[in-house]
Amino acid sequence: MPSDKDIVFITSDPLNNVITLSKDVWEKHIIVGHEDMKGRESEVQRCIEDPLIIAGDKEPKYPTNNYYRITEDTTIHNTDVRYTKVSVNISTSSIKSAFTNVKKIHPDDNPIIWIKPKIS
Repeated sequence: MPSDKDIVFITSDPLNNVITLSKDVWEKHIIVGHEDMKGRESEVQRCIEDPLIIAGDKEPKYPTNNYYRITEDTTIHNTDVRYTKVSVNISTSSIKSAFTNVKKIHPDDNPIIWIKPKIS
């Protein structure tokens, strides 16, 4: 188990899974590959805690859940929205990737695990 100094955050998703973001993944993968994520740690955490959709992964050799959340600074262009996607390794309960994108939110052909209930 990583020490506290090696952790960006530990949180839970709506299904009560405990998810960890390590400094190593944050600094050596997410920030390097997705520079626009710098300073958006809290956005990644909110995506885990309050996603719009959680989808599985159709590729069974990579057990992953993907979390989708519309970003707070989104603007809607036709049917495209700015969203955050966070991928979690199910085996280790750790975040392996996070990025933002502007397009329709669709979990490809992956199975939907959870959808945020509509608030009336």
